[in-house]
Amino acid sequence: MKEKLTSYQFLSIMFFVSYGTASLFFLTPDAKNDIWVALLFYALVSIILQMIYVNLFNKYPEDSIVTYLPKIYGQYIGFILSIIYIWFFAYDAARDLRDFTELISSFSLMRMPTYVTASVFTIVITYSVYKGIENIGSMAQMCLIIMTFSSSIIFILLYITGHTLKFYNLLPILHMDFIALLFYVSLW
Repeated sequence: MKEKLTSYQFLSIMFFVSYGTASLFFLTPDAKNDIWVALLFYALVSIILQMIYVNLFNKYPEDSIVTYLPKIYGQYIGFILSIIYIWFFAYDAARDLRDFTELISSFSLMRMPTYVTASVFTIVITYSVYKGIENIGSMAQMCLIIMTFSSSIIFILLYITGHTLKFYNLLPILHMDFIALLFYVSLW
């Protein structure tokens, strides 16, 4: 059975990619007021990367990225790139799982053993992958609606209270040079 994502589900998943673990931790103290510019740049780069993925998917609809890398780069280089691709995302997933587990153990469930928290995360992730990308997309779509609605309500309430939102805190824009800002974005 071929699973299909709607464009809105795909957009929802891509929206939440940048909010994965980066928004949980203090991004970088050196970026200061320019952190929103860094996040905008990150979003633009991720959109370009996703356009490349979509074009490759359209060109090789029956293959995964691991199977079409050897077709593009040749048997040996493609195989090495496929192994690097698998290793990178396995490492990234393990690191993210550990980060979330440590964060929850440090701030909310201090007496809970770490392996229990990690096991619950692993069970939820395994079940989501088992059910397929359509269900993950549906959940992302629902979460995007909830997040947009709740953020809008928060901004409206903050605006109504008066003198709470201070847009001049966004200034000065790019108080450091653009190259340094790109360096901080690349650390993510």
